[in-house]
Amino acid sequence: EGQPSPAKLKTLLGNLVKKLLEKERLRPEQITVLSPHKRENSCLAGLSEVAGVPLADLPSEREGAVLHTTIGAFKGLMSDAETQVYAKGDWMG
Repeated sequence: EGQPSPAKLKTLLGNLVKKLLEKERLRPEQITVLSPHKRENSCLAGLSEVAGVPLADLPSEREGAVLHTTIGAFKGLMSDAETQVYAKGDWMG
């Protein structure tokens, strides 16, 4: 079957974030999306929100938002839930 398309990854990510918010009762600022690249260079390019919640690129802007950051920049940050998303349709985990 291969890797899902970037559009499919966005849908999967939205479903995951929605589950974390509604079923796991996490707040948006407790969730971090990691990728090897900045958002504009990933399959999340052009996306400003996920599951109806804003995406933030800086930890200082994460209040009420899901944080997106690179894997390298995440070192030392804390989050109750994180997921990895890869550019060019690579899988998220």
